[in-house]
Amino acid sequence: MRLRVLLLLFVATPCFISAQTDKKKDAGNKNIWNVELKGAYDVPFADMATRFGNSFRLGFGLKYKTDKNWVFGIEHSFIVGGKVKETGLLENLYTDNGGIINEFGEVLNVGIFQRGYMTGIQVGKILPVWNKIPNSGLSVQTGVGFMQYKINLFDRDNNLGALKNEYRKGYDRLTNGMYVKQFVGYTHYSPNKLINYVVGIDGIVGFNQGRRDYLFDVNQPGNMKRTDILIGLSAAWIIPLYRKITEETYY
Repeated sequence: MRLRVLLLLFVATPCFISAQTDKKKDAGNKNIWNVELKGAYDVPFADMATRFGNSFRLGFGLKYKTDKNWVFGIEHSFIVGGKVKETGLLENLYTDNGGIINEFGEVLNVGIFQRGYMTGIQVGKILPVWNKIPNSGLSVQTGVGFMQYKINLFDRDNNLGALKNEYRKGYDRLTNGMYVKQFVGYTHYSPNKLINYVVGIDGIVGFNQGRRDYLFDVNQPGNMKRTDILIGLSAAWIIPLYRKITEETYY
């Protein structure tokens, strides 16, 4: 009986040790691929504030964190806003009664929104100054990329001749250019791998230019250079893709 117990322990012990070793290695793995689902609430400044109100950014990112806590990645976000401050827009399309009428005599309600996107690359560092949880701490990142935005004129039935095809471009204020971005916040990786997030403040400066040769409502070119600034509260849910470490022993 004792011989059988000793034999069972002899066989089981290497398996137990191997399992514990794998668990420790996996828990200490700091080379992590991340998928991020991102959102931000932005307040505009400089030239952006003269044209639009507050807006949202919704997007995603793919990043890689090294065992030295350096972070490299790419991200893409959509800009969505509901307040357009551009004065006089579509003024030349209104009738004396204050409505917009199409060629069939129908009164239309044209929606006016801000729409755009940002695509860029980022590099940063996670500094574990406040927290002893592995991979977590103060996060500082910088990035560059391309941004574009415009005024979206929404004609639901698409039957207003003045806003069809090329004519719409005379009102939309299409603008784009390069941007630089700074981020300061906190990154958290849960030891159980379930709750992982990053929150902080974004500072974005866009060096942009209008891309329309002529604007119908103001009777002038729309190619002015602009400095557009966004300051936003940003958050992202992190989906970490941990590399599985395995160890095989041959006898």
